[in-house]
Amino acid sequence: MTYQLCMRDEYGQGSILLTNEDLDEVIKRCKREVNAVNVDNALTIADKKRNWESYMVEIDGEYTYAGKDGRGVDQVFDSSGTTMKLSEVDVELKMYCGTLDGEDWYASVPSRTVRGKEDEVTALTHETLQGKNVYFIKLV
Repeated sequence: MTYQLCMRDEYGQGSILLTNEDLDEVIKRCKREVNAVNVDNALTIADKKRNWESYMVEIDGEYTYAGKDGRGVDQVFDSSGTTMKLSEVDVELKMYCGTLDGEDWYASVPSRTVRGKEDEVTALTHETLQGKNVYFIKLV
């Protein structure tokens, strides 16, 4: 199978950054791209967490996020290469933003119920994702 690393910017414009037959290599490159935008800068860690620009959708398990189809419906594909709607699979989503202090960093927002706690962003419709660049992998 062949995979393409793609990015959709805040204006909805897409671009293809890499085409490769090794999914693991495409995922590694995707994480490097996101990290380069959000982390490889002169901001403090606190400022990075407030001012990030890009994310990659991570899914636990056998699925990979494949962006939106022509109708704007979120898609995933499984390890056998079958593409389906995200809404058809029961998965947990995380929004990878980079690596800070040696640990993976995921998009989060202040908790509405517990003061001083952060809640991870787990829905693609979350308001904090609006106006951000999203990286994803297409199966071609």
